[in-house]
Amino acid sequence: ATAELVNRFSWTADNLYPPDEPECWSLPCDSDEQPELNNSGTAKVAHAELVHVGDLVGYTLVLSNTGAVAARATVTDALDGRMTFVTASVAPDESAGGMLVWRDVLVPAGEAVRITVTVRAGANAPMHQSYRVANAMVVSYRGQALMRQAAEVEVEPYRAFVPMVQRPAERTARVFVPVVWRAEQAR
Repeated sequence: ATAELVNRFSWTADNLYPPDEPECWSLPCDSDEQPELNNSGTAKVAHAELVHVGDLVGYTLVLSNTGAVAARATVTDALDGRMTFVTASVAPDESAGGMLVWRDVLVPAGEAVRITVTVRAGANAPMHQSYRVANAMVVSYRGQALMRQAAEVEVEPYRAFVPMVQRPAERTARVFVPVVWRAEQAR
């Protein structure tokens, strides 16, 4: 037995590429009242320039809305692999693998929302050398992705200075205690 399969398709120039629906997010598309997070107030700020391995480092994520209506945003903060998440003023919706994500963050019109994040420096890092950590956040809203970079933070290891002392042979053994000198003490 044989069969014939006929497949018919017709098209016109009108239905090749249907227009995308405008993304107005429940506002009239011709409205001037829009949220605006892409401004100098939206920033990620590091609270330290220099820390030691094991120290806590604070960051503030600021979302500033200079627009006329509220904005809802998703904030993503990918931590450097040498930093460990400790806590945040607003619990992230996700915090696995050093990726912190806050969804549906409401930023009222004309206001700013601040999220403070605390991390510990020195995870998965060599203990004998300094390194610099650069950290950024991405704010996603209304089809836009805004990246804001915090200032770099230098992470130094603790250094121990052990005095080299030769004692006279006629003296009995004495106990010498090594001194740990932190950079803050030298300033």
